Amino acid sequence: MSLENNLKQFDAQAEKLAELTEKELIKSYSLALKEVRAYMAEVYYEYGTADGLSYVEMQKYNRMMTIEEEMKKRLMELTGKNAKTLEQGLKDIYELSYYSTGYALDTASYSEIGGIGYMPVSNDTVIASVQNPISGLTLTERLEKNRVNLIYSVKQELTQGLILGESYQKMAKRLKETFEGDAAKAIRVAQTESHRVKNAGRYDSMKLAQAKGIRLKKKWVSTLDKKTRRNHQELDGKTVNIDEPFKNNGAEAMYPGSFVGHNSAGQNIHCRCTYISVIDGYEPTVRASRGEDGKTKVIKYTTYEEWKKSNIEG
Repeated sequence: MSLENNLKQFDAQAEKLAELTEKELIKSYSLALKEVRAYMAEVYYEYGTADGLSYVEMQKYNRMMTIEEEMKKRLMELTGKNAKTLEQGLKDIYELSYYSTGYALDTASYSEIGGIGYMPVSNDTVIASVQNPISGLTLTERLEKNRVNLIYSVKQELTQGLILGESYQKMAKRLKETFEGDAAKAIRVAQTESHRVKNAGRYDSMKLAQAKGIRLKKKWVSTLDKKTRRNHQELDGKTVNIDEPFKNNGAEAMYPGSFVGHNSAGQNIHCRCTYISVIDGYEPTVRASRGEDGKTKVIKYTTYEEWKKSNIEG
């Protein structure tokens, strides 16, 4: 199997790990919402009337404070569990990408490659990659920021619902919408970070191979479909040295998902691009393309701009 095909195969495995992490996050939100709504049902049953639950009544005897503390406790448990799930998922993806890239390079069928001698990656290196503060905040800091926002949002929705004297059904709907909104944010973070960490693992592995004497470069690979953002269409096919950044529109990235500089967040979020190791003298000859039917097919290697002229503008 060629080097690029090996890397593509391992990319697919990393995506499956990312999907498993996302499913666990959704499962946690679903369970937490069920528990929170059940708790509020008990509150309505104990203190409510036929007209609903009175905010004035709940202000008595510190009842509102009790509810807020209980909600905070449950949300802390939810976000704490999800943080562990995400962090472990990202570690697994990094290690898979790091070692699979090493395997692909070490076993590639080129006479000048072989016996790179990969060393086990340290846990500190993995954690540093997972926590990499590309956006100015570490992963832990971003998750903590999101946790505070969720607790505030739930408190706000509870207060507004009670002031309006809403029924349990309306309150339950409020909570559902808040949880679903936060779950969507959590999935977006998971997708963006999984993508970045996968590419980081490959980058670190390639740097080791280069240190061992393998002459490598890296080639940007964009997804060949209409969803690819314009900036990344322009980067497709660009090849640079391992220690050189990809540059685009005032921002730089050592690999897809790691942009810093002008509009870096806009280039990192939901990025689906990857990159491949290019050995001097062995450029890839084929690549994958996604057609109008959503199916993927293998085509002769071409840049995004060339593909666009044939499939979209032609």
